[in-house]
Amino acid sequence: MLATVAHDHLKSLAALTNETAHLAVREGRSALFIDHASSTHVIAISGQTGEHVPVYCSAHGKALLADFAETDLKAFVGDKPLKAYTKKTITTIKGLAAACGEIKKRGYATDDGGYLEGVRCVAAPICGNPN
Repeated sequence: MLATVAHDHLKSLAALTNETAHLAVREGRSALFIDHASSTHVIAISGQTGEHVPVYCSAHGKALLADFAETDLKAFVGDKPLKAYTKKTITTIKGLAAACGEIKKRGYATDDGGYLEGVRCVAAPICGNPN
């Protein structure tokens, strides 16, 4: 249902930015891409629908963790060092908690080569109002 409701918005975002736009949800310790709209660039970074990316070092995943405090993060990912995918990967819970605090303040997450070398991403959480 979420992908159906969001798809036209993803297409509009991709057209506006000429970048690939993804919709992701948290599944376990990963962000799962449930839909995407591609850019028209000849060369583009494009995660595929159904692909999982780590929550702690991808913009999509960090956006989904923005409300987590350090104790929540420890319970969620454990207290062992996090796997480094690049030299820029956040590998500590303390570093991830600091990043989550910044994301919560500014309203969006970034990934500047933390998951894939040379790839930059921006993601924002979509929050529903339960009332």
